[in-house]
Amino acid sequence: MSGRVLVTGASGFVGKALVASLLREGRPVLAATRNPEAQSIPEGAGAVAIPDLAEAVDWWPLLDGVDAVVH
Repeated sequence: MSGRVLVTGASGFVGKALVASLLREGRPVLAATRNPEAQSIPEGAGAVAIPDLAEAVDWWPLLDGVDAVVH
């Protein structure tokens, strides 16, 4: 895998570790959280806001240019 990875829950315990690990490997990361401004997303990762996953989410705009999703 060499393309961009979308990580949902990027501000959680597992998500933070995964984003940091992917960045160390030089992989482009898009970190998805409910409030990216309030979270500490590692430098180098893109950040995107998503609504609570209990609601419907239009994933297509988030998946543009993404090769893998870790949820």
